[in-house]
Amino acid sequence: MLTEESLRTPQFLLCIENVRNAMLKHKTLMQEASDIVQETCANGTKLNLQMCLSVKTQPKHEVLLVAKELGYIAECITMAEVRASLRAGYDMQNIILTGPGKFWDTLDSDAFMKKSFDEQDGVPSLGAIFADSIADLRTILRRIKNDNDWLKADLVGVRFQVALSNSRFGVDVHNLGFLAAAGELIKRHLDPSIRIGVHLHYAATAPGTGLLKWYGLAEANAIIGNDFAKLCGRSKIDTIDFGGGLPPHMVDNVDSVSN
Repeated sequence: MLTEESLRTPQFLLCIENVRNAMLKHKTLMQEASDIVQETCANGTKLNLQMCLSVKTQPKHEVLLVAKELGYIAECITMAEVRASLRAGYDMQNIILTGPGKFWDTLDSDAFMKKSFDEQDGVPSLGAIFADSIADLRTILRRIKNDNDWLKADLVGVRFQVALSNSRFGVDVHNLGFLAAAGELIKRHLDPSIRIGVHLHYAATAPGTGLLKWYGLAEANAIIGNDFAKLCGRSKIDTIDFGGGLPPHMVDNVDSVSN
């Protein structure tokens, strides 16, 4: 029976079927776009598309369960989000950690992680971790090399500050000294068996951006990433992570991503 108490506003209503349908539509559209791009790739380059869910924007347990069911990996910016993903059944290799505040609650997180890993054989690795600055990259590399630290990753990457924007996040791609320093750190301190990547976290809906400018930024990021790999002593970048969200109308308009 509906009562005045049960109808008190505001109320949060969530239809899991709507969530599942929207995510399926989104994933299908992006795969179709990836297939179109694949046709233009030279030298037999193979594109592997992996969809991610931003746990920051969709932290509800029920949504995380659907995302895992549909093959989305969890993109986290805090250790609290990592814990939420683990509770939803994700393993560490299906979690990406990025952002400037990833270790803010590190004391509690370290105890949680060590307790979890004591119950397993070996130390599970994150799928990827992206540094937001030179200082962050130093911290990540130092911790990964420490055999007594829980932090391990299959891929280490660097977030680039968006060209032609006033973003305060990421490594400034206009500063060649910063890029050289980041490349040297990876070249000296990252085991060659660990893959490398770059991260562009910027929404097409950001003021003054739009789809065409976003595509230009994404292409520039890929070109810079290719050169950055050489600074790291590698032949190529293994992964490019595009984050920040897409405008809703892209899900309803295949021309937006196929062109």
